Amino acid sequence: KSNKKVIVPNKQGCHILDQMISFVMNSSQTGVYFYKCCHLAEVLCALSKLFINDELLIRCLNEHNQLLDCLCQLLIKHATMTHNTNRLDQFMNDETLIGLVNLLWSISFHESYHEKFKSNINFMNKLSNLATSSLLYTTTQIKAIPRDTSSIKKAAEGILWNLKFSYLPTTKENSEQQSHIMISYSHCNSIFCHELVEHLSNHIPVWVDYKQEHSSIYSDDLWEEIAGAMETATIIVLIVSKEYYDSKSCRQELSYACDTLKKRIVPVYPPNQTYKANGWLGIRIAGQKYVHFGRSIFTSALHELLSILAVDQKSIITQKSSNNIISTKSDKQENSLKNWTSNDIRKWFNDNHIHNDLIILFADEFHTGTALLVYARHLKQFYREEYGQILANYYKKFNGKRLQTVDFITFVDAFWRLREEYDTQHRIQDAWDKCNKQQLSHATNDSNGETICF
Repeated sequence: KSNKKVIVPNKQGCHILDQMISFVMNSSQTGVYFYKCCHLAEVLCALSKLFINDELLIRCLNEHNQLLDCLCQLLIKHATMTHNTNRLDQFMNDETLIGLVNLLWSISFHESYHEKFKSNINFMNKLSNLATSSLLYTTTQIKAIPRDTSSIKKAAEGILWNLKFSYLPTTKENSEQQSHIMISYSHCNSIFCHELVEHLSNHIPVWVDYKQEHSSIYSDDLWEEIAGAMETATIIVLIVSKEYYDSKSCRQELSYACDTLKKRIVPVYPPNQTYKANGWLGIRIAGQKYVHFGRSIFTSALHELLSILAVDQKSIITQKSSNNIISTKSDKQENSLKNWTSNDIRKWFNDNHIHNDLIILFADEFHTGTALLVYARHLKQFYREEYGQILANYYKKFNGKRLQTVDFITFVDAFWRLREEYDTQHRIQDAWDKCNKQQLSHATNDSNGETICF
């Protein structure tokens, strides 16, 4: 069927889809997991395949505004049932969990639903447990589940990644690796990928998952290696196919490469490939130079690809050389901050025109430049609380004298500019701190009036 038919199903299709969604929503409330000889897990698996299409997914969520809450409640319930001693129940529970996390993974690609995820503290805790748990969640042997459906652990990690609950910083080891291109592909196209890598490797360094030592292409732990390879790659060669579009793992790879790392993408179409990129994939590769191996002989297409890569790599290397000057300057600034003495700290207070009373109150409390950075982060996170504490300390220190608002603003502005200059990760840290603060604020009271701690 064409994409249009999938996005806008006929009357019978709409009726079936509504029945499936209604069954899922009722299951979250009644605990009844069978409907007309179908188990909840089978319905969830079917929906997870349908919801690869973003337009259909958003349409269903808009028409059934309680659906996301119901899915989260089902995950909480089934994640709690994982230690059931009944083997049949355990099997069906695992199958249901796989369908749920894969379905929620598709939804998590849309930022408009992130706050709803994050505000459900119980759900986030269960999800974190699934992402970090033992082999029970890593390799679930269920033959009824399609091969391209991800494991519980992998899908849970994918959701957390999309929600910015964790990120993979580039390690020193990765940053010192030889520059390379990386191949991003669906394993359904592995034959063409192997042939392409074999020929490209004769000319330029290539990173591809199956060549990594002690790793399996089906391992849940390979994502960290893939993310590291993307971070150090100069260019990412993307093998375009319908299977790539259907894969949430591939979507996560390309989203990280394009949206976060801003990497140069070179799309490549395998021979006999009739699929035309659309949806989330089409948006990210629109306007890019591409090579279609089905429109000329392999060697001609390969030379065309190599010429694109050679030009792009030369441009990127030139850009990196100019950036190194800025990076070296930044490193020197950071090192000098670590070596600040008490005199340097007092000089910083004076240079930023901080009121002498505040210098007396604070300057001798800091003994290193990095301590200033830590306090700047604290001040950003707990601005109101810190303002009240400073007012009280100031009033006590100077015998009832009141701190002027403009003096406090000058003080705060100096610390925030310090972070802008010396802390390159401050935006990520602020987002993480904000998220943690929101989680704390959503702590509720149980029926006995006692605070529930998550």
